[in-house]
Amino acid sequence: LQPCSTPVLVDGAERFVECGGPHAVDDAVFAFLGGLNDTARVGCATEACVEAAPKKGATCSDEECTCDAGDWACARLVVEHAALPARWPPVSIKNVEQLCQNGSKVLIASASDGIRVAPHVTTNLRERTWESWRDYCLQHNYAFFPLDLSNDQYWAAYSDDLKVELDYYLKVRSGHWHKIFLLRRLLDADCFDFYVVVDDDVVVTAPSMQLHAILADLPPDYLGAGADENYHHHAQSQIGGGYSFNTGLLATRGGAYAKLLLEAAWLEPFRADGDACWLKGCFAWDQAAVASLHGRVGAVHVFPYRTLQSSWNAHTCAPDFFAQGCAVENSRLAWRPGDFSAHLSGGHYIDRSHRLDLLREYLDEGPLQVENASVGLSTRRTALLELALAHCGRDRVVDAARRAVDEVCDRVSRNDGRFLSFERSVLWPTSQLRAAVVDLYPSLEEAEAAIAARTRALVGSLRGVVEV
Repeated sequence: LQPCSTPVLVDGAERFVECGGPHAVDDAVFAFLGGLNDTARVGCATEACVEAAPKKGATCSDEECTCDAGDWACARLVVEHAALPARWPPVSIKNVEQLCQNGSKVLIASASDGIRVAPHVTTNLRERTWESWRDYCLQHNYAFFPLDLSNDQYWAAYSDDLKVELDYYLKVRSGHWHKIFLLRRLLDADCFDFYVVVDDDVVVTAPSMQLHAILADLPPDYLGAGADENYHHHAQSQIGGGYSFNTGLLATRGGAYAKLLLEAAWLEPFRADGDACWLKGCFAWDQAAVASLHGRVGAVHVFPYRTLQSSWNAHTCAPDFFAQGCAVENSRLAWRPGDFSAHLSGGHYIDRSHRLDLLREYLDEGPLQVENASVGLSTRRTALLELALAHCGRDRVVDAARRAVDEVCDRVSRNDGRFLSFERSVLWPTSQLRAAVVDLYPSLEEAEAAIAARTRALVGSLRGVVEV
């Protein structure tokens, strides 16, 4: 048994429900309740529980709720909500075994709840990344399983008297965790050589590569993930035994021990050496929990960076060096042609679909040669952005050409009048950005000369620092 709840206050003292796994929470809740005496006053102090407890007559302040002495119905609600995030989500996946019918070696799956978490998000990123995986699986005779959690057909109730909709569940455990649940559930289809889950912001970029060949080095009884040098100095590395990896693509060969690892990762936040903040409030979520598990039992086989995925995001200065949070030396970590997949993580959620557009643009065009240097999209766009910034001081009221770069100028974050960074990346198509810059000059020839000169200067300043 191990802790599987947030704190429950019993007569003012913190106690925890203990269970044998996410599948055993019901039994653990009733065992906990059965151990209370008839006069126990049960309470809670978590935000979700404080929201729910008044429905059963609990007395609440802004910080906590307390049931009357011996009020079993109220106590049950409090304990059930404390243990709610330890349960598998109220999601029904049926007929998993039918996935075995086409004889595939590899099962690739992805879960997405973006619309439910943020209903104002209207980007079609998920559909586009899933299309890349669907085409990839058809090419290699792999199975693909997309789980669209914005679809009501997947909702389920835990029991007749514990009806918790997915919306409420997501208040206590982030949707980032669905990959752990999905991977564990798919292991019940015991017919594949490899089981893989990918985030809905990961796109395959080297479709000729066979994933089962890439994963051949994955030992039995391990989870497989790619190294993530972005977070080498992050706390994740400290709790992961010195290793830092990204669970945006997570793989296993399956088997009984892999099932136990995934279940243990699910409950890792409740351990004394874990952190309940990983459930919802802290960065890295499931990734931090898997790192913690790896630090304890050596659960993860870490593939070299780029073998499974690489980043195409603001942190790696892709597609421009001006994004907030970009350290230019990190651009050496940006996705490049030949990497198996690109992870569009981080940054503003609205930007990710546009970031994918620019990745497609790079795939179509590739690097260009400028004076014997291979110049990538990031460098070329940065030259254009710097030229746009140089004209931001022009009068936008009377100058139509200046107004064309308003979005560039408005996103600049300055300190003491000096340029620092863009608050968000400018993710216009490069042709649009170039056209706006050209219009800032008296003639096309002058614009082309300025763009070429700025690109050469930028290549010279970055040479030896990054791959330009």
